[in-house]
Amino acid sequence: MRILPRFRLPRWRSVTRVWQRWQRHLTVARCVYAVELLLLIGALWWMCMGSCAAAIDRYGERGDAPAAGNASQ
Repeated sequence: MRILPRFRLPRWRSVTRVWQRWQRHLTVARCVYAVELLLLIGALWWMCMGSCAAAIDRYGERGDAPAAGNASQ
């Protein structure tokens, strides 16, 4: 009896079959939406982390104005 399962790499035939299925549904518009979504997530992450969040915190209760200004740039 094995403690760990056997690991096998996928065969090329199955990998190409999966890629062909994805390729049918992959359009330019969907790629653009995916890139825009990644950029939005990255911008929100950058805005909420590190020095940018510390700079916004210095404004106190009025911190929503600089945050909105950073998000629109």
